[in-house]
Amino acid sequence: MNLAILESTAEKFIKMLASEKKSKHTITNYSSSLGSFIKHVRIHKGSSDFNFKETVFEYIDSVNPGYSTNTINTRRNIIKSFVNYLSDRGYIEESFSRNIKLLRRDNSKTKEVLEPFEIEGLLEAANCDISEAAGYNIYHKVRNRLLLVMLIFTGMRRSELACLRWSDVNTRTNEITVTGKGNKTRVVPLRKEIRYELMDFRELISEFEGRGYSMNTSYIFGSEHRNKRTKEKDGHINPKTIEIIIASLVKKAGISKKITPHNLRHNFASYAVKSGMSIPTLSGILGHASPDITMKIYAHEISKEEREKQMSKLDFGI
Repeated sequence: MNLAILESTAEKFIKMLASEKKSKHTITNYSSSLGSFIKHVRIHKGSSDFNFKETVFEYIDSVNPGYSTNTINTRRNIIKSFVNYLSDRGYIEESFSRNIKLLRRDNSKTKEVLEPFEIEGLLEAANCDISEAAGYNIYHKVRNRLLLVMLIFTGMRRSELACLRWSDVNTRTNEITVTGKGNKTRVVPLRKEIRYELMDFRELISEFEGRGYSMNTSYIFGSEHRNKRTKEKDGHINPKTIEIIIASLVKKAGISKKITPHNLRHNFASYAVKSGMSIPTLSGILGHASPDITMKIYAHEISKEEREKQMSKLDFGI
């Protein structure tokens, strides 16, 4: 194997994923992880031939141990898929993907959950930003509040929220159609307060359009960058931008907990479980592949009292 072949096969692999209609989020993740691997090879092997298997494991061992278990496992799974692809296409003699082990997840770690007063503090921080804004910046600050509200009250992933279109929202049935992992769609209930905020936000967009501003009207959270080909603002907000926005609001609210968009998803699930929502229902709203996954992640949220309460309902007819 050499660098030129590696780059060429990686490009073909990504094109194959696109032809299989993998989601944009999936393709971005694969491109990023393989790009990191190629960079490692370029630095440590140059253009000379190298032992592919040895290099793969060298790269795996070099991945920053400071990354979360999920991030490390995601990268390893992507490398495993790439190795299988190379084997299937005859670029390497045999697949060794089974030798690439995943790290054991520690689900015992307590996830940060916001207290009601902290949620109020976040919303107040967003309101304060709006009151201090002027001109076009009002649009940004109202958008930021809507992002926060939807993350708190829907449990959506940041990538799902970024890609949400106005056509995905049905105010008649109070439902949001969400496109999740693997391009799978699910329906999330549209809470009354979110519906009103969405309507207000759309009116604000129309207002700025009336003032002569160029607005993105396809995606709810449109990108400010213009498409080089169409010269239009026809893209969606970068998911990383959402993370930056939330971090700014958390800081402004004076919250010391580590809160990210993904933490807000956990926050939603924790409140749902404590409120008595069934695991199958929660699993459907979160877009998990099965209720078992939801149960494994949030079993710790089910209190001892609740378990005893449910156990007392069992009737074996004896």
